[in-house]
Amino acid sequence: MKYISFIASLVFASTAAQQVEVCSLLGDLAEKIMVIRQGGMPPGLVLSTLVKDDNSETVNQIIVSLVKTAYAQPRYTTEIFQTRSVADFRSDAETTCLFE
Repeated sequence: MKYISFIASLVFASTAAQQVEVCSLLGDLAEKIMVIRQGGMPPGLVLSTLVKDDNSETVNQIIVSLVKTAYAQPRYTTEIFQTRSVADFRSDAETTCLFE
């Protein structure tokens, strides 16, 4: 996740307010990816859906990093653990982006 914060801070955010906005968007993306992961979609399908030629290389690298990190986490069968996993993943992504 440190790679994500480094890229986001260098490329996207020139002010603190912009960094908060970028990190919030990154959190949204992280949340969506973890929901998909907890739903059981294969990582290759996630990547082929999200990584696009019209994205910047940086955006594609962030997506790959988030997918890789999400799929390193366990997939839970109960809704409560899935919900916690999604919330924790989003929080970790935003925290890393904002503070590391």
